[in-house]
Amino acid sequence: MKSIPFLGMLLCAFLTLPLLAVSSNPLGASSSNREVSSEALSDEILSDRLYSLSIPFSYRYSPEVRALIQQYVLEGTRETEALIGRTTEYFPVFEHYLKIYNLPDALKYMPMIESGLRSRVTSSAGAAGLWQFVPNTARLYGLTVNAELDERLSTYKSTEAAAKMMLDLFQQFGDWGLVLAAYNAGSARVRQAIIQAGCHDYQEVSRYLPYETRKYVPAFLAAAYLYNFHEHHNIQPTYPSMDVQDTRVFKIYGGLQLDQLASNIEVDAKMIRYLNPGYLNGRIPANSQGHFLVIPSRSLTAYLSQRAADVTNPIRNSSLTNTSYVVRSGDRIETIAQYFRCSVDDIMEWNGLRERSVFVNQPLILYVATTRARP
Repeated sequence: MKSIPFLGMLLCAFLTLPLLAVSSNPLGASSSNREVSSEALSDEILSDRLYSLSIPFSYRYSPEVRALIQQYVLEGTRETEALIGRTTEYFPVFEHYLKIYNLPDALKYMPMIESGLRSRVTSSAGAAGLWQFVPNTARLYGLTVNAELDERLSTYKSTEAAAKMMLDLFQQFGDWGLVLAAYNAGSARVRQAIIQAGCHDYQEVSRYLPYETRKYVPAFLAAAYLYNFHEHHNIQPTYPSMDVQDTRVFKIYGGLQLDQLASNIEVDAKMIRYLNPGYLNGRIPANSQGHFLVIPSRSLTAYLSQRAADVTNPIRNSSLTNTSYVVRSGDRIETIAQYFRCSVDDIMEWNGLRERSVFVNQPLILYVATTRARP
């Protein structure tokens, strides 16, 4: 199934050395030294905070969890601050697909330990992307991996694939702790451990799992703690630029040169390539199923003027007015249509959509009654 991910580096050197270098990243993490009181790291406080989180499986606060939390808040402050900052770029997408597939929201913490929230990270075993798919597993879940296109690096495509994989794993094991173990070690290894343990209780099964897999849940819990309680440890996130945080997303079907697009909408070519890392040659290939294009929100008007011919504007009714809506995490086209009192077919026609689905940060043009308030 899935090979050893970024977790090995997390456990060995993630917080004492910089993360794996990837191609240009418009983030900047400033070095800082924080003083954290011993009281803030007491077992009582740490365990109480951890148990207050909505984690979808039974777990234990342990010395391993404590040690990882300490590394985050004491030893790796610079990278920790950058890691938390990167959640603003990726978590809305994770939350969207987790809602669409009715999966626990807490699973969004997995890429924090899989990849450090760096889309271009690769492992020695050939895993790549935020969710660290190896090529065979990626293709099994519909991702293209070739010399021109690596959809493991696409935030949208890889996250939906990961959601499908985790849904499959839960249908096999019925326990989210075992799902995390299977995501790390593979289904076959977990099934073997279940047989050895003679039960499906994660705490018992984990005794028969590989060393690194036994460390996976503590690392997951430490990441969940960090995201929710970093402010209590004077961790100040280093946020990416607004061009990274505030984006708009489209699905396009024709070929497109990223550098030419960047010139047309007056965005630095490095930024466009950063936002669209899966297109290995700087070109989005034509595809009848469509590919995702991410641009800075500030360039929306310029981009829309480039693609105006793709969208119809059939409204001539004076009782209707056009408005814009940006898709939020978990939105479905059916609920948007219901709220704005139009049909799904209307939304598709007004926006040149070819499928009955929408995705977070996608801008939509809608025509509504003039008295209808926006949400």
